[in-house]
Amino acid sequence: MDRLRELIEEIRVYGINNDVPIMSVETIETINKIIDENNIHSILEIGTTIGYSTICFASNKNIERVVSIERDDVRESIAIENVKKSGLSNIELIHDDALNVEVSDKFDLVIIDAAKKCRGIKKVILVLGMYYIEGFPEGI
Repeated sequence: MDRLRELIEEIRVYGINNDVPIMSVETIETINKIIDENNIHSILEIGTTIGYSTICFASNKNIERVVSIERDDVRESIAIENVKKSGLSNIELIHDDALNVEVSDKFDLVIIDAAKKCRGIKKVILVLGMYYIEGFPEGI
């Protein structure tokens, strides 16, 4: 396994072990498939968390630029370190509440990865106008 894949796995395990709300491997794979099939080159990600999904998407061969916004101080500082370790130069991190950030650039894909605590829904991820819902209890 190359160094970047090892780092991604380390970040994933850290997230799981520390109850950090990161995307599932299945969701990362699904979004990467969307990227590959839809000529996606730039991403705006709202919710960097610790940089796991940011690095996963930025390492996709098609992605030229990922801009990711995170408001939490601790998670942002961890993300900064993880991005530095990745060596990827196509990532821009913005530390602020997404509601305060004016984005004038155009992006091929916007990912809103927001933690939710309603009716058992763990996360709602909006991708290309489709909702991916993680942690939705069966029967609801």
